[in-house]
Amino acid sequence: MLPHPPRVVRLVLTASGALVGALPPYPVATPWWQDAHAVVQGARERFGLQVTVLRMLATELPAPQGGAVTYLAEAELDAPPPGVDYHARDPVAWLARTAAVVRSRSC
Repeated sequence: MLPHPPRVVRLVLTASGALVGALPPYPVATPWWQDAHAVVQGARERFGLQVTVLRMLATELPAPQGGAVTYLAEAELDAPPPGVDYHARDPVAWLARTAAVVRSRSC
């Protein structure tokens, strides 16, 4: 059996129900897409954020192990942590494009 490729996570963040932005991608310890613990732990260790993963938005690979995976997460934010640029890209436009791709795949 071939080893699974590593999983690299990107979080699209909401806070109090409003879209905030997206964090830079980061690797996690496990390849399994459903392993939210590794995603939460990575956000806390790398960015100092407490998040709750809400759902998976997009995947790079067709099988559920490894690759780039984007999740929607609710963040507990008082203020952005130093050094994290939540608006480096236009997350609203990105989220709209991602939603369109997800809808097209589910038909």
